[in-house]
Amino acid sequence: MNSAMIDLETLSLQPDAAVLSAGVAIFNEDKVIDTAGWSMDLEDVHGRIDMATLKWWMDPERDAARPASFGGKLKAFNFGFELKSFLAMHNPQEYWANDPEFDLVVLKQWWLRQNARAGGGIPHMGDSPLGGNAYRMSRSYRTIIAECERLGIDTSEFKGIYVAHDSLEDAASQARAVIAARKAIMAGRIY
Repeated sequence: MNSAMIDLETLSLQPDAAVLSAGVAIFNEDKVIDTAGWSMDLEDVHGRIDMATLKWWMDPERDAARPASFGGKLKAFNFGFELKSFLAMHNPQEYWANDPEFDLVVLKQWWLRQNARAGGGIPHMGDSPLGGNAYRMSRSYRTIIAECERLGIDTSEFKGIYVAHDSLEDAASQARAVIAARKAIMAGRIY
């Protein structure tokens, strides 16, 4: 069974946030199978922009991650089409996110806004890549890590080395952590 870890970088913490970049890691029980990342052309970014989030991005602590989100060249339609095609190619049975109440909700809202912009040369993108039953398929990275910690499992090494707030690196590191967390939970299971 394939799962998809989705990570977005945005310019707000609200559901209608402007999306800068997305990273997806496809994984199974044993390994990360494939990854892809996309970054939007800033001239085609649409959605809410909060000054506090923009200020947060400008902090020197984000220097390593900033180019991956602010250096994009993809127009919104191409961004959406490539994301949708990548997910369709792998047919994930679960959609994971650090917090599905943020990343997956923001992605759905972005998709609706993009389709609302259709016309006048902007194509309609069709249904969301998350599908109509995504609410049944969404999983929380934070929850599985919290459960491991509650069980006394040290999760500090699960993610490996990565650049925080780079959507592709975040997605891949979180997918690795879910794999490790599932294995740790299974190893501790009492029969």
